[in-house]
Amino acid sequence: MANRSRNRVVGQVFSRICQAGRRRIGPRRAAGNRGGEYPAAFSREPAPVVEWHPDSHSQAHQWNQAIIAINKRIQEAPEEPRTQAERGYTLAEQAEWNEATAALAEAIRLGTDSPVVWFHLAIVHLVRHRPDEYAAICAQMVDRFADTTDVGIASLVSWTCALGPNAVRDDTRPLKLANHALAGQETYWFALRQGALLYRCGQYDEATSQLQRAAELSSDEDWAFHKIFLAMLCVRRGDAAQAQRYLSEAEGRMVQPTDRIKWIERAQFAILSAEARALLAGVHRGAALE
Repeated sequence: MANRSRNRVVGQVFSRICQAGRRRIGPRRAAGNRGGEYPAAFSREPAPVVEWHPDSHSQAHQWNQAIIAINKRIQEAPEEPRTQAERGYTLAEQAEWNEATAALAEAIRLGTDSPVVWFHLAIVHLVRHRPDEYAAICAQMVDRFADTTDVGIASLVSWTCALGPNAVRDDTRPLKLANHALAGQETYWFALRQGALLYRCGQYDEATSQLQRAAELSSDEDWAFHKIFLAMLCVRRGDAAQAQRYLSEAEGRMVQPTDRIKWIERAQFAILSAEARALLAGVHRGAALE
């Protein structure tokens, strides 16, 4: 019953935010793409790792034509993982979740070395309410990139594991990865990742401290992810009113009337917002939190 209720909330929030598909958060960039700080993780056009819709069809958002062009390239080079990844991204933009899942999984099977593919597939699983599959992808990412010293990859892996509960059996592994690779960075995104991962580890006091630090470091270019995690912390501490305020402030920033938001951006925000709303709904029903 709890899972069905949460799935309903996720669907409602995702649908509402997807309806803002012709909007964007003013001059804000996708998470982490600040002066190339995390190019592998959250760039709007992550060319350093995977060419994002390289043909003019995609750039014009003519998705059907883009799929035709990509399918032709797959026929010509069926073992090329990057083309399969592009197909998965384009299908996800159209909310074709089953086909997007298959294409992204095929890119991984073909040996892609891009963590962006795992990241997209993890989010597709969360959108489809498939927590076990999401957890499996997170475990693969942590195992595959555990020894990385690349800032962008460490950032992406740790953030992927923070997007949903129970991402990996040992919640401290993504936190250790982030701390090792990103130590000493005094940025909003580093504080956010630390706070989010500490929250997932159940270290609520430390999480609050880091998320409050993220709030101090935030600017108009940054998304309000920290407020969603602060909302969830407030729920767990019994302050539903403050949780609602944080959540309303975060969602208010998401739906500003500007231009178009990519699905990957809408999805991250919707997933976390829905989780927070499900926690709040549980409190209002008198449900006990773990």
